[in-house]
Amino acid sequence: MTASPHVVVIGAGTLGMCTALNLVEQGARVTVLEAQSIASGSSGRSVGVVGSQLTDPFEIMLRVHSLRRFRQWEGGGLRFN
Repeated sequence: MTASPHVVVIGAGTLGMCTALNLVEQGARVTVLEAQSIASGSSGRSVGVVGSQLTDPFEIMLRVHSLRRFRQWEGGGLRFN
């Protein structure tokens, strides 16, 4: 029997948490390392907007999916700054 891989994800921002969740859903054992608190770095402070994010259908779908994930995490007890 092959053991599940153990992966360390550095950073609990948007990309780190999405990566960790995806790996867990695929059966990996995951440890997330974060120096501060979840989304306390650039994920929690970003104010930039790229124009294509507002008009490209794929980007809109990605934003909706991301919002659903954040709400799912918050429902599980995770809090964001």
